[in-house]
Amino acid sequence: MELSDSERKCVGCGKHDAREGLERFVKMEDNVIFDMRKKAPGRGAHVHATTECLNRAIKSGFAKSFKAKVKIEDDFLNIFLSSVFTRFQEGLRVAFRNSDLVFGGDLVSEAMKNNRVRSLVIASDAGHAVSRKFESNAQRKETPYFTAIRGAILGGILGKDFISVLGFVSRRATPVYRDLQILEKMGFWNSDLNPKPNKGIGIANGEEQILEEIVGRKNDRT
Repeated sequence: MELSDSERKCVGCGKHDAREGLERFVKMEDNVIFDMRKKAPGRGAHVHATTECLNRAIKSGFAKSFKAKVKIEDDFLNIFLSSVFTRFQEGLRVAFRNSDLVFGGDLVSEAMKNNRVRSLVIASDAGHAVSRKFESNAQRKETPYFTAIRGAILGGILGKDFISVLGFVSRRATPVYRDLQILEKMGFWNSDLNPKPNKGIGIANGEEQILEEIVGRKNDRT
């Protein structure tokens, strides 16, 4: 079956999906590396961001896709999740700079009143009244909302002490909200990888460093 330019095949489950619904991996010196920004050169292997599909890809999918033996880090899934969290942080900061989000009860309420909010993030430790108000509004307006991240984590990413509620008001921020969903689906928020407030925010990603080192070594040879 021939795929369109916007479709790719998941090397885990074998199903076809839109390219933006899959994550991309590349092979560099036999190592399978997560292409966090989907810009690395060379052939890529695409996988759904689920534990099941990633485990299938690790077992045999990557080797079949790259038609070669590959090396998989023992903590591959943890590296992947940490990378997605790094991408989420970067995307959230970019959305803030580009005015693609609003935060704080008054601003988010106004944006929801004007039907500008495309998706909503309510801190897991927001006050009961705040949570109840915005969850009710989101359900009434059929606005997707997320409630697993702590307010101090949201605040730390954007240079604030605490953010109780945040609304994405632009289609450009859709990938940022999707990263939140990936992290929840794969258990990040209930794992030891979930950073404590004021810790782990903005830490350089280990896999990205590996990718940069490998690319650098390749460039040195040319």
